[in-house]
Amino acid sequence: MSAGKLRAIASNAWRGCAEVVLMPGTPVTLGRSVRTQVEDVRCSRQAMDIVLNTDGTVTVTQLGKNPCSVDGVETKQMVPCKAQHNSVVCLLPNRYCFRVVLRGGGGGVMLPERQYSTQAQHTQSQRAEHTKHTKHTEESLDTTTHTDSTVAAPSSSSAKRTAASPQRGNVAATTQRSIEDVLMAKATKQPKDTRSARSTKGPVTRNNDDDNGDDDEDEHPPKKAALGVGASAAQQGAQQASSTFASLPTRLFKGAVALPVPKGWHCLRDSVLCFDFGDVEPSHKIAAFDFDGCLASTSVRGFDPNAWRMRFQSVPEVVKQYAADGYKIVIFTNESIERFKNEGAIRKAVMKKIGRVKGFLEAVNIPTQVFCMLRKDEYRKPSTAIWAALESRFNGGVPISRQQSFYVGDAAGRQHDHSADDKLFARNVGVRFMTEKECFLGKGARSHK
Repeated sequence: MSAGKLRAIASNAWRGCAEVVLMPGTPVTLGRSVRTQVEDVRCSRQAMDIVLNTDGTVTVTQLGKNPCSVDGVETKQMVPCKAQHNSVVCLLPNRYCFRVVLRGGGGGVMLPERQYSTQAQHTQSQRAEHTKHTKHTEESLDTTTHTDSTVAAPSSSSAKRTAASPQRGNVAATTQRSIEDVLMAKATKQPKDTRSARSTKGPVTRNNDDDNGDDDEDEHPPKKAALGVGASAAQQGAQQASSTFASLPTRLFKGAVALPVPKGWHCLRDSVLCFDFGDVEPSHKIAAFDFDGCLASTSVRGFDPNAWRMRFQSVPEVVKQYAADGYKIVIFTNESIERFKNEGAIRKAVMKKIGRVKGFLEAVNIPTQVFCMLRKDEYRKPSTAIWAALESRFNGGVPISRQQSFYVGDAAGRQHDHSADDKLFARNVGVRFMTEKECFLGKGARSHK
């Protein structure tokens, strides 16, 4: 089964939504949303990530605080676990379950779970319950028929009603399926109608966000579900391959503030801004860099997005050489928005960082993956959660070699440094560390083990 033609369906066992199509290396976030029809408050809006790996396995990572389950085994937060063909993945332990179905071949449409056979899609307990219910119904019908034939011969009208009863059952089943189709269609079309209504008003930045797609995690998935039902496999691949972060929300939430982010940027758990510049390819070798004070000299004061310059003249040449040597270029940079409360200040801080990073990327012009950590949580350096997210969710399922990867930063605990966060980050991850002068000027090179 070739990786290029591999597809997977997480088929909803409780018939709450249509199938979920997974593309190799593209993470899909599931949780409490319109897409899954889950309203249980115990289920996080971003409960889990599911990634189809190139080797034919599926990686499941719990994002929320409450555990999920894979084949009956509860997961732990931010600890990836493996699933395979026919595995049962649940948003809560043994509740809201999906069955993973791996398929070969590149064509065809992935049908909803209700169109698959009951034997292939339902768990053993569901099949037993279905069989018990069917048996009880048949016994009731047999008892009724026997009683009627014993007491008196049925009249012509009774005979017609008896003969029509199977047809009424079929009509009822068809009606139920039609209702489900209508509800699913409404859930699919709602974000599109909402975007159309919003596109006629509001500030320019919000319109840019609307061009990205849906506004948050509850609206974003139905757009992809609609694509999976009516489009060809090639169209699905083109849509999902457009960005590694396509399944993430395009709106940043901080308290009561809901801030749209510029086109192409996405939010990871309202904590990290993510961006792919150019055609970023997965690699087992990572060349990771800090931004401020390392790749670029930036102004601490003010919010000017253009207040930056190259840290050294050799920066573009050195970074391009690493890319030519097969390294994936990644930027990990901290930015704090914790002290800001109103939307205007948060917007200025975010746009300042995005503007400076994007200006640098356009000047260097090589494919780069960017992670900007906004809060003081587990994703912020020197914690390693952001590296774990890169490895498990945003590197196409390709394992990362820590022996061949490295991290460059200016916060190395030197006398004039503001901290040692960059050095500690590399140490915690287990990769080689270099200061900005060692990397770009070749001065005072040390191993920093």
